[in-house]
Amino acid sequence: KALTDEESDALERGFPVLVHGMHKQVATTGFLKPDDETATAEVTLVVPEKRRPELTQLEVRFAPSLVGSMLDALPYCLDYPYGCTEQTMSRFLPAVLVRRALARSGADPEAMESRIFGNEGGRKLDDVTRKGIRRLADMQHGNGSWGWWKESSDDPFMTAYVIWGLAEAADAGIRFDDSMLKRAAAWLDTRLVESEERPDDQAWLLHALAAANAVTGEKASRLQKDAFANLFQRRERLNAYTRALLTLTAFRFGETGKGQVLVRNLSNGVIRNDGTAHWGNDGIRYRWSNGGVEATAFALRALLAADPEHELVDPTVRWLVNNRRGARWSNTRDTAIAVMAIASPRLVERFG
Repeated sequence: KALTDEESDALERGFPVLVHGMHKQVATTGFLKPDDETATAEVTLVVPEKRRPELTQLEVRFAPSLVGSMLDALPYCLDYPYGCTEQTMSRFLPAVLVRRALARSGADPEAMESRIFGNEGGRKLDDVTRKGIRRLADMQHGNGSWGWWKESSDDPFMTAYVIWGLAEAADAGIRFDDSMLKRAAAWLDTRLVESEERPDDQAWLLHALAAANAVTGEKASRLQKDAFANLFQRRERLNAYTRALLTLTAFRFGETGKGQVLVRNLSNGVIRNDGTAHWGNDGIRYRWSNGGVEATAFALRALLAADPEHELVDPTVRWLVNNRRGARWSNTRDTAIAVMAIASPRLVERFG
């Protein structure tokens, strides 16, 4: 302010004042068995004592089945503005698996789609599937691989992701040119040795190739058998995510005894809390294989491959459902892989 009011040239500015605290979501889940008409589900929420009542909300979601939980997450995956190979897969794969789950649950797929997508119901999932196949075919490189983008360099990790997704689609009855899958598998097979000293990466590649073999009828190659032996020998050094991938590979390769050993290792490393079970890191992660949602989703699939009635199946499903952010998980890939795990035919048959 200047010397007098007449000569003043003052400036007034505003500054936002933020609440000293953080947003926190407390979630819990209850299940009702469909064959018990008198069953009740009781859940307990521990509400933080130091909170702002005017900012506190209670949200209750009901789903008639486990499939209903998947449907809630679909709009986030399907309506996300996709561009790269990974995001294309994170849109294509949930559409394929949820469509299969709806059919196997006995629900009317078109009616369920209409509930979520309105006027687009009955066509949305089929449309996403067709466009996903075309886009993946267009983005495939001449040698059979994929990169993060069509013009990107060949990438083993991304190629494995697409191979696995195409194998899941083929298992769900989706038709496409099988040469796309076979060329990619042939290219990736030769990359196994390059990741021999990186167990996380090698397990991811091998898991995709084993999934492809299951739908193409190919036998495990010498390189695949060598990679499996290398990983099994180093199993004590594997994290939960990698061990779950290797478990699935073991059962696909007919190595049932070794698969059971790996399942016991997984069970020994489980994190239990309030009736839930999970694996991986809850917070900061430094590699793709450290994330809790993906590690838990693949661990669930490994448990189902070993024993659909395993004692950890129910608490693992509960943890995955509890750890949604609203109707979805933390990002498109987490959401796609969590939906993949919940859409397992064995879970759909069990929970409906």
